Formats: sequence, structure tokens, C-alpha cells
Amino acid sequence: MKKKLKKPILHILSDLAKIPNTSFYEKEISDYIFKNLKDFVDKIYYDEFGNLIAHKKGTKNNVPSFAFVSHMDHPGFEVVGNDNDKLELKTLGGVSKYAGQKNNKLLIINSDNERIPITVSYKPKITNKIQDAREKEGWLANDVIFSNINHDQNIINHQVIFDLEDFFIDEKNNLIHMRSADDLAGCSSILQALKNISDQNIDGDVFGIFTRAEEVGLLGAIALAESGVIPIETNIISVETSSIIPGVNLGGGVIIRTGDRISTFDDSAEKYLINAANKLVNNNEFKYQRKLMGAGGCEASAFKAFGYKVTGLAYPLGNWHNRGDKKVEEEYISIFDLNTGLSLIEEVAKLSGMEFPSFTEKMKSNFINSSEIKRLKNKW
Repeated sequence: MKKKLKKPILHILSDLAKIPNTSFYEKEISDYIFKNLKDFVDKIYYDEFGNLIAHKKGTKNNVPSFAFVSHMDHPGFEVVGNDNDKLELKTLGGVSKYAGQKNNKLLIINSDNERIPITVSYKPKITNKIQDAREKEGWLANDVIFSNINHDQNIINHQVIFDLEDFFIDEKNNLIHMRSADDLAGCSSILQALKNISDQNIDGDVFGIFTRAEEVGLLGAIALAESGVIPIETNIISVETSSIIPGVNLGGGVIIRTGDRISTFDDSAEKYLINAANKLVNNNEFKYQRKLMGAGGCEASAFKAFGYKVTGLAYPLGNWHNRGDKKVEEEYISIFDLNTGLSLIEEVAKLSGMEFPSFTEKMKSNFINSSEIKRLKNKW
């Protein structure tokens, strides 16, 4: 059932959903974000790697600042060979094993942004135990698959996306279904939050960062972190989707992410999320969850590797990377979760410039001199 898009963030997300966004082919996404954000921030620019950086300047110097980070790409394929109408498709990112199944429907995006339907003709046989194990976990293990095409264009170096619906809303269950919720949900949240706080005086700097090629190894985030363009004292907050795991509920609110598959994050950065969330919990329209989301990695780990203090937010994600029930399907997230994430990003931004004790600092001050600990010095 179709649902009218009542909130601005849903308009943004539905617009982004219409844009193909395989890794390395993010330009149209970044153009949309740039166009819709340039009048609401003090500065917006591309770094040398094509990452998009928006900057709302704070009113004070040397105070806590935040960078909210999401990625613009989604897994898919790229045409790397075209021989007598036989196409060789390179896998970009982790995709469902059913994406390589014979007759699976795909779409080539040509130079005129037209969508050309193709179907998978075959994939090479699995030849080793590593590939076999990956397929048993539900992932396509092949680096390339093949398709046939009857078309008069010499199609090469074009992106290929899944032939799925771009965007629709399940009104009964309050869910958004889309081809690439990961991570256009994060992009839409950061874009809308920066627009919403644009006319507010905030003490510390706030950045919105939209990275490239995350799905093929966090490449854009690694390049940006290594460059040092973002000041090292900035608190990095990844805004992602993450596969639903035990202990996480779809519709239970945005997740404060304590870590990912690669690393655990920093309580010195997470304290701002916790303080902001606790300010919002009295609102009946706000809930949050807290969990180490270990199914995949995210940009926070890329920045952590280069010395930044990091934390994360995540939206519980169904059909992660389009891995549906024995077929390729749209991903889905909760509208409630999306709205709580937007509220939390805005609330955290308002805390820029403010200092809070970390959890470890609280533990020291609350317990080290307690009378109960002093009892331990007594004899048995």
C-alpha cells in the first residue's frame, strides 16, 4: 500500500532511491546532496577522492565538534567486458548468492542514464573451499558473472543494479522498502539534520560527510581519514544501516552502535550520543537501542585506524544487501527508526561545544573513593 510522504526526510530518501549508486558511480547521488544542502551550510566541497564534505561552522573555537558520516554507494556490478554481446560483470561489494543465479534480472545504466534490462546467463563454478563457505553464508562468491545482451551499444564500464523497486512504503507495518537503504538512509538523515539546524547557533563545528566506495573496502573513508582534512579532534559518528541481529528490534528505535565487525568504538565519543538520547527519552516518539553491530564494517573503523575518536548510529536493516528469502529483494527499514535517528543526530549536534565525563571517568569519580571499596582494605 502506498503511503503519502508526510515528512521531508522521506521525500529526500525517495528522491535518492531513484538514483543508481553502485560503488564508484556515486556522482549523481553526490550532486543531489550538494544541490539540496549548499544553501544550509557554511561550506560544502569535494575532497580529491570525490567524498562530499558539508561544514556548519561553530561559534566557538577549541570545543567538541562532530562529523556525521555515511556512504553514498550500494553493492552491485560493473560491466568490464563485452565480447560479441556477451557481457562480463564484475561484482562490486557483497551481494546475495541469488544475484548470480541464472535468469536473475539486472539493469545496466547506460551513458544516457537509461535502464537496460539484462538477465544473468551463467556464473563460473565454485573452485575452492573459501568460495564454497562464502556461498553457504548466503553471499555470491564469484568475482564475475556473465550475461547476454542484444543491443547496438558498446556497453563497457557501466554500473549494473538489481531490477528491484526503487522505493515504496508499507503503511501497515510502517516500513520503507528500497533497493539501496544501505546507506541512503544515512545520507538522507544527515542531509535533513543539517537543514533542520541550519539557522541555529551551535558552539562547535558540525560536519556532514558522504563517502564513496564503502562497499568495496571503506575506500572513500580511508582516503579521507588518511588525508587529515577533518581535524583529528573531531568526534566521528558513523550513520549506517546494519543487518538485524539477535537483541535488536526493527521499530525499536535507532541503535547506538558500540562497534562493528572490525573494531569496538570509543566511549569518549559515545558519551555524546548517550547524553543526547537520554534527553530525548521522555518523548513518547523516541526510543533507542544500544548494541555492537558486528555483521559488517562501517566508516567509524576507517577513521579509528587513523587516530580519530569514533562512535556510530545504525538503523536495523532487513534483507541486508538485498539478501531476501531465496531471491534478491528490496532492503527495508522502519520509518520510526529513521525518525528517531534524525532526532538524535540533531540533538547531538546541539551538544557540540559541551563537555561530558566519559563512562570510565564517571566510574573513577563514583567508585574509587566509595566506602564499599574501602572495606576491601579491611581484613577478612
